[in-house]
Amino acid sequence: RETRHMLEAFHGAPDPRALDAAWSHLDNEDRFIRWAARIAIEHQPVAQWTDRALQDSNPNTQVEALLGLCRMTGICPQHRTDQSPPLDESMRSKIIRALLSVNTEKLKDPQQLTFLRTLQITLVRFGRQDASVVDQLNRKLDPLFPADTFEENWLLCETLAWLESSTVAAKAIALIENAPTQEEQLQYARSVRLLRTGWNIDLSTRYFNWFLKADSYRGGASFDIFLKFIR
Repeated sequence: RETRHMLEAFHGAPDPRALDAAWSHLDNEDRFIRWAARIAIEHQPVAQWTDRALQDSNPNTQVEALLGLCRMTGICPQHRTDQSPPLDESMRSKIIRALLSVNTEKLKDPQQLTFLRTLQITLVRFGRQDASVVDQLNRKLDPLFPADTFEENWLLCETLAWLESSTVAAKAIALIENAPTQEEQLQYARSVRLLRTGWNIDLSTRYFNWFLKADSYRGGASFDIFLKFIR
């Protein structure tokens, strides 16, 4: 608690002490401390920590810093106005290159999720990359999917589907058929609903047969509507 409060004191205004005080805590075991450290860094002038984020040699602190960098330099399309500054195309390329260079084998489990979420937010805020970068991202992520946890599979499935990976359809259908809970099955089914590549008659048939099975599932008041939306 004392550490978190120390970091939260840097929230809200620039402070020359903040970067050194917060940076190492980006790799803290406590996610609330990691969050407080990232927000403290985000409140400092971006130019002061951009290079540090892009070049950090510790992948577990780097992915947290890159998330902050994306949040501070990218703007969601639906939030852009005529007064919004133009997107920094060079920053988009720098963040993507840094993410591509991350050694995911050295990431702890929570940072694996941060890595994937940072990539998602970068793609949302800066827009779709050109075909060569999309190919690099697919080659980076494809070997990671499927992962050992549902949380990772959730992010990997929807990211690879958005990138139109040619392998994700087969992997997602296998996960749908073997997932132990309806919540997991629904997530994978939702993730590939707009996927256009990698399908064949067998995979499509298995996908739509799952909807027959899902008709027996039960949820909240909007559950049936949500299922129809996916279908």
